[in-house]
Amino acid sequence: MMKFLEYHDPDSCWNRADHNEIVFVLLARDAAAQMAIQAWCEERIRLGKNKPGDPQILEALECSSRMAEQRKKNMGALPPQGGLNKEELTGTVNSETPNFRKGEGSAE
Repeated sequence: MMKFLEYHDPDSCWNRADHNEIVFVLLARDAAAQMAIQAWCEERIRLGKNKPGDPQILEALECSSRMAEQRKKNMGALPPQGGLNKEELTGTVNSETPNFRKGEGSAE
């Protein structure tokens, strides 16, 4: 999301927040932003609030990717990150492939 678009869109997350609701904003220039968004997506899925591939998760990941591109363009690349990969978060993992991150399958 771009600041000016979020402000002017009556259906934006910013404008849907209650008048007295606390909000937290991540900026593209923040080196921790991409990982924070990915962690938020993982936690939403773990809590059962979303499923991999839900529009809300996809929008967050798209925002994260765009932020990383903007940061890289303006400030340089970041080191690789851990956590779930894009396929796991978007629900595009091949269901026949063991998920070793969650202890399923064997490494043999």
